Amino acid sequence: MGFIRSILVTLISVLLFLTLLSTNTFFTFTNSLEYETLEPELTSAVTEIVNDSIDLSVLDDNLPAVAVYCNQPGVSEISLSRISDQIQEIQENQDMEVINNSESDQIPGENLSSDIEEYGFSDYVIPCNMITQGSTEIISYLVSKKIEGQYYKEYDCEFWDCVSTSEIPFFLISQKARDYWKGWFYWAVLASIVLAIILFVFIEVKSSGPFFIGGLLIIASLPFLGMGWLLTLVSGWTYARILTLFFTKSFVTFLISFTIGIVFILIGIVLKFLDIGNKISGWFNIGKSSKPSKSEKPEKSSKSPKS
Repeated sequence: MGFIRSILVTLISVLLFLTLLSTNTFFTFTNSLEYETLEPELTSAVTEIVNDSIDLSVLDDNLPAVAVYCNQPGVSEISLSRISDQIQEIQENQDMEVINNSESDQIPGENLSSDIEEYGFSDYVIPCNMITQGSTEIISYLVSKKIEGQYYKEYDCEFWDCVSTSEIPFFLISQKARDYWKGWFYWAVLASIVLAIILFVFIEVKSSGPFFIGGLLIIASLPFLGMGWLLTLVSGWTYARILTLFFTKSFVTFLISFTIGIVFILIGIVLKFLDIGNKISGWFNIGKSSKPSKSEKPEKSSKSPKS
């Protein structure tokens, strides 16, 4: 019986560790994918990718002329597609100085227009007061707006169906994705509690239960302490910065899991000190001790001989 108990305790401990590790992972994803946490880092990462892909020199060269359009009465904003159209109008207008200085036969704005359409910026508008801030700030603003729209976008599909059909990587960092990981986090917490209770029931010395659980919590927290270092190993990958967004709160996860583990160990010390574990073990064994074992035979009552 003791051997079977040891096997069960070992198996439950392994399952509990894996569940705690999953809980920490889902908790990290859920916290890291909060919009307030996600937006600044993601905007910076995507802006860098877009700036590397789009030739913004045409936009920079013609922003002063675009500002003329913004100075018209009643105009407070302008779409990026309208800016590209404006640049093409400048090219077609032979009276504009920018055309007189142009040596290229290619119409400025054609490539810009296709890039705008490729990145889905056509329908986005820019406040006119941003025109003077340069193309980098304009692209950063547009990326921020696109991220906000994609994050709160309504998806009419299940998570894994959306992964295969929706725009990547924006779906993976959406509100729907966060809700998905949040749901799994709650299930993992429930599974961890159930397994911890089962472990406590099967463990022979009840006061050792908190030590087991606390130790598993601490071990399960350690990978999240070095998560930042691990992600530097893939820093050369194009989307490495986006991958790191899933683990921006990994250190918070480490602190919480590690602290809870320490609390459980302290509880175990208190139980040992007060000898509460033996009392709890007695409660579990009270039913067993009340039943006579098979080897014990009831004593026959001796009758006194009749005189």
